[in-house]
Amino acid sequence: MQGRDDRMVDQKVAKIINAITFGRFKAPCYITMAGLFIEMFQEMCPKSTVCDLQHGIIYQGHPGYFDDKGDLAESLDAPNCKLLVWGERIRHFFVENCKNNDIIEKVIVVGYPLNAPVAKKDCKANKTIVISLQFTYSLTERQRNDMRDMLDEVLAIIDRQNFIIKLKHHPRFNNSIDLAKVLERHPKAEITNQTLDELADETFLHITWSSTTVFEFASYGIPSFIISDKRYPLGENIYYDQFGYPLFYGIPLDEAISDLMHNRKVLTNEITKWYSSIYATFDEDLILSLMKKGSI
Repeated sequence: MQGRDDRMVDQKVAKIINAITFGRFKAPCYITMAGLFIEMFQEMCPKSTVCDLQHGIIYQGHPGYFDDKGDLAESLDAPNCKLLVWGERIRHFFVENCKNNDIIEKVIVVGYPLNAPVAKKDCKANKTIVISLQFTYSLTERQRNDMRDMLDEVLAIIDRQNFIIKLKHHPRFNNSIDLAKVLERHPKAEITNQTLDELADETFLHITWSSTTVFEFASYGIPSFIISDKRYPLGENIYYDQFGYPLFYGIPLDEAISDLMHNRKVLTNEITKWYSSIYATFDEDLILSLMKKGSI
């Protein structure tokens, strides 16, 4: 999202483009991403509709979409600007938090524009637990050490059961912490370079702190357990408080594993329904209507 100076530049650029093209770039609807060029298109054709398409996970208070008071960001507040979001739960963030009188009409669910993975069949025989690690230099040394201790505790619980344990590093891991002693204490755990799609075929349960891999595994119908306590509570805030994650809140890991063993089909259906509330099926007809008429 842009600052005030950037928006003024966009407005000036729009006037120049209009002049040298004799207004040929005017259209009933413009679609932007990340809030870029909204003011430019509004200046270029004030009667048109400018639609900003969601391009990443939006959460309550996201600085690109909300101001410091939690209301809609200034660049998105123009009457002819609409927000195109992936799912009803994302729309809920805006409707519940913004004071704009037209917020209900302004935020439109269009669905997720990429094809969703094919959900895996109910694989009770799957014996792999995948842990998405989040060790990066963007965390403080204390946070990394706390997460290492929490990982050690999680592995101690899984060790008591008959699972294959695969640890997948964050892309920006860059050797930000030494896990040698943890791996020595838990020899069943191994670091993997497999892709998420490859892991999905064998995964019984996914575990992480606050990684967006929760959404990715949910797209395959695979539940996640959120590691959270006072040392690192971010995942609880994001997934339970904001996104309403439906599984395993407030229960220990061994109980979550037992619950999944006995009720996998039910829990898989719950997670698939939750995922659909964030990544709805893409509505191509609605998008085409917006592009042609500037309205639904």
